[in-house]
Amino acid sequence: MSPRFFFFLLLAVLSLSLVACESNLNDDDDASDDDDSATNDDDDSATNDDDDAAPSDVDGDGVTEEDGDCNDDDASIFPGADEVCDDSVDNDCDTLSDCEDDDCDLADACLPATLEHQASLVFTTAVLIVPNCVTSFYATINAENATSQGECLDCDRIYAGPLNYTEDTCSPAFNAEPPSANRYGVAFREHGVLEIYGLNADTGAWDSLGNASLQTDGWFVLNRTDPVNYDPLGQVGSLNTTLKFLIP
Repeated sequence: MSPRFFFFLLLAVLSLSLVACESNLNDDDDASDDDDSATNDDDDSATNDDDDAAPSDVDGDGVTEEDGDCNDDDASIFPGADEVCDDSVDNDCDTLSDCEDDDCDLADACLPATLEHQASLVFTTAVLIVPNCVTSFYATINAENATSQGECLDCDRIYAGPLNYTEDTCSPAFNAEPPSANRYGVAFREHGVLEIYGLNADTGAWDSLGNASLQTDGWFVLNRTDPVNYDPLGQVGSLNTTLKFLIP
């Protein structure tokens, strides 16, 4: 073969080689495409692509938006944070804020300003000289001080209000003047329980009357039975008391 033939053959081989190299640079299987293990594509485990980037924690509170942070611009707001009960913010990302959140049930800012109250007192005689009697009343009682338990140190608030009598046969039976108003200390012990305190007329101290438990109709009810002493006869019978409280 002539040298000229070999020269053209060499050119042809070089042309094929260049085409092959260009093909490798531009095909769909190299280091820059979206289907291999390259560092810049969207389908592999690379660190710089759109599918494998670590979730961001903008505010540095340790919780990302992907993990439930409902405000990634505020480090005090994240799932598990303490709910602040008077800032109009959902601090713990449970979709509830302030007094709507069960975490604030016992917070001072969320305690009720008023309570609806009903009472029934039934005296059962043990001596014929004193008759059976019934006293019933209702009232709207208001918190005396919205930021303090007052003189009842075991209470959360003291509530008081004028009484409206629906029946009272006990006052004349004992020749007593019925009270025009009542005061109660209330401790919000836990969800569904109120501990009720009454002022002891003899000692001046606040004594616990017992726990009022939440009923299905929404009322907190306390029932108790106490002996009744009447000078000079001593114990003359027993008093069955039902106290009811409703948070409006």
